[in-house]
Amino acid sequence: MQFYFYLNQEDSPDTGEFCLKFSHPVIASIKFFTTHSFDIVRYRGSYFGDAGLSFKHEFNSKLSMDSVLSLAWASNKFNEVYIGFPKTAFNLVTAGVSFTYYVNDTIYLSPHIETQVILDSNLQDQLDKPTIFNGGLAIGMEF
Repeated sequence: MQFYFYLNQEDSPDTGEFCLKFSHPVIASIKFFTTHSFDIVRYRGSYFGDAGLSFKHEFNSKLSMDSVLSLAWASNKFNEVYIGFPKTAFNLVTAGVSFTYYVNDTIYLSPHIETQVILDSNLQDQLDKPTIFNGGLAIGMEF
């Protein structure tokens, strides 16, 4: 279960989802995964799912790489609520890569880059940017 609370945001009301996640090794460092989210609070009937492959490679004890390629789809209710066009569709393809470098036993740096491409032309027409690139640097601590 996941709940979303948006303080002082009238255009984004609070909601909650029931999520199912599954992953299974395919070969070596490659895993198949699928995720299914059902809104159970505010937007009943809203569903979003994805499936894809992830790959993890450890170069050494301090540096690893994770990558992902997935296809996502959604119900007409989800697309109506979040995009503005009520259509069941294959929504997007996602590809991304991240690296994790441990500075010491506790602190790590993780640069990452990802792209998401909206597949359906009706959904593309509703968005200012049907292709999104994002990236960043996460700095974290593990205890």
